[in-house]
Amino acid sequence: MDLLTALGLRALLGYDRKLCAEVVSAFMAEVDRSLRWRAKRQLGLASVADAHTGGVAAVQRTDSALRLNVHFHSLVLDGVYVHENDDPRSPLEFRELDTPTRTDIAEVAARTAARVEKLLRAHGKSLDPELVEDTPPELALDEPGLAACYAAAAQGLP
Repeated sequence: MDLLTALGLRALLGYDRKLCAEVVSAFMAEVDRSLRWRAKRQLGLASVADAHTGGVAAVQRTDSALRLNVHFHSLVLDGVYVHENDDPRSPLEFRELDTPTRTDIAEVAARTAARVEKLLRAHGKSLDPELVEDTPPELALDEPGLAACYAAAAQGLP
């Protein structure tokens, strides 16, 4: 089960592209944070600011059957760029990092979930399973047929 399914967010993110973009940004920021801190520890950097990361993410909104299935694909460097000899005038060189541990991955997931919870509150939404709506109320009023399709797809119904 992925984060979006676990949080019951598929339909919400399928409808609210601004929130969807903010959730992707939150995830990528936490991956970036993890890489920088791991680089500081592994490479003995003076500051996490000395590590430069890179990555891209894309939002896929459907599965192969074209059902609503909002999920993200990301490609992130497996290391960081640092200046040679800590000299900011020197060229950047790539330094590969060790494979992240399960603890590293769990920390990214937990920090991402906390950020998503804050984002939802800022948008007047909730992670509470009792309060999560399969369909945004505005859509249910404006486009009831589409809202029913979103809700069914988000629940995995045919």
